[in-house]
Amino acid sequence: MQMRNHGERSRWRRAVSLGGLLVLVAVGLSILLNHQSGPLALVPRALRDPARAIVVLAIGSALSLILERYVFRSRLPGVPARQVTVFRFLSRLVLYVAVVLSVVAAFGASVSSVLFGSAFLTVILGLAGQSMLGNILAGIWLVLFHPFDVGDRIEFMTWQYPILMPSFPHETLVPTHTGTVVDINLMYTTIAFENGLRYALPNGILVQAAVANRSRLELRRLRIRVDVKLSNHPTAVMDRVRERLRRDLPHPMVDSLEVLMADVGPDTYGLAIHVTHNERTDDALRSRILCQVAAVLAEESREAG
Repeated sequence: MQMRNHGERSRWRRAVSLGGLLVLVAVGLSILLNHQSGPLALVPRALRDPARAIVVLAIGSALSLILERYVFRSRLPGVPARQVTVFRFLSRLVLYVAVVLSVVAAFGASVSSVLFGSAFLTVILGLAGQSMLGNILAGIWLVLFHPFDVGDRIEFMTWQYPILMPSFPHETLVPTHTGTVVDINLMYTTIAFENGLRYALPNGILVQAAVANRSRLELRRLRIRVDVKLSNHPTAVMDRVRERLRRDLPHPMVDSLEVLMADVGPDTYGLAIHVTHNERTDDALRSRILCQVAAVLAEESREAG
């Protein structure tokens, strides 16, 4: 309890400090940008607008760095991941738009004319198909319709990142990538893959991808295919595999267990094993089942020998 209270006080102190910093920045910015009584009065008139733009850009970059390091990366206990993601995304968007408009205004242009001028709309529409603005719009789409949130484990399929088809088992596999969503910013969505690496994927690609959110699925079906020699009698092998798995697997999985013949070839036939589960990953369960199948086939070989 004391540690939790200390953590809450620490977060409050950090929030108050950040609020005070923002007030000081606003006051300092108003003083710096005053070309009559501020430091800019000492700058030659021809260089005031570029100097004002440089000051705005520097302060905006510093604020962005502070927010990224001390606010956006901190966890907020008790706040849903959905609300945290929206807050972070909108904060970044508002900050960057404000910096851009401030830099434009520093050169003497009217903000209203920039926002509502036909030239500005033409530029926006022309850039809408470009990579940068396309990723920003895709990020807004992801935040609004949230096919996934930060912390969700997802599986996505897209033609930009193909996977080579394996030679075993002799079945087609869906070319998917699996990982946990770490962050959604203006340009990229960061995903921690199962190999431990973190990949920054453009938002525009994920908007077009087929995404399965595993964190929102209570149960999913695992299919395993095994090739068996024709010398091993199919019915006997299937019965022994089914009996072995019923002893090894927990009761909810046993209720959904199916051991079927998938196909027959010149020298082998294929067994298809179906199990419904709610494990975090398929790998551990697949390994567990394959170990039991291998034990059954070894017993069959010893008895046949």
